[in-house]
Amino acid sequence: GVNALHKETAAAVAKEITDTGGEAIAIPGNVAAQNTVNTMVAKLAQTFGPVDILVNNAAAMAEMMPFEKTTTKEQEDELVTLIGAFNCTRSVLPSMIERRNGRIINISSVSGRYGMPGRAIYSAAKAGINIFTKALAYEVGQYGITVNSISPGATLTPRLKARSKEIHDAARRMIAVPRFAEPEEIAHAVLFFLKEESSYITGAMLDVDGGFGGYEPYKR
Repeated sequence: GVNALHKETAAAVAKEITDTGGEAIAIPGNVAAQNTVNTMVAKLAQTFGPVDILVNNAAAMAEMMPFEKTTTKEQEDELVTLIGAFNCTRSVLPSMIERRNGRIINISSVSGRYGMPGRAIYSAAKAGINIFTKALAYEVGQYGITVNSISPGATLTPRLKARSKEIHDAARRMIAVPRFAEPEEIAHAVLFFLKEESSYITGAMLDVDGGFGGYEPYKR
């Protein structure tokens, strides 16, 4: 199932999957609302059966600004990365526990490990994802469920591509591998956590960041 806030986005990704031979349905909706999530999960179960894999990837990012200039609306929007993970996980866990099987992958960010000036709310939400991953892994490991998180660094999304050359150059100076990640490289990390070879890994926080954060002026 492909979730996005807007139905056009979810439908486009689902079509991309089906066009390449996969199976997918679009389940648009706001994951910040538990009732909406429950409805989406029920629709998935009717179509494909119980959910075995959950990738929590909802996120919103406001423009960079000092914390004192942020609004409660921006706070609500950016916390969807954490609240959405809570809601989606809460909805699929009972079935996973009953069947003693499941893989949960939470998409975090290097911001959640280092904190990013100008993105205090976003950084806090991603840090919450990391600790949620650890705590939940201890809770559900006894049921054969693994819970891990992935922290991407700068990734070539449309948002990053639209940034200025100056911002690109500054960001590259903070990365050991002097380039940005391709979205597919983040997807490969997700696939690793779905393989049998990773079945003894849980509560892990995997950085896919090209060595971001090692640059001393950034860590001051």
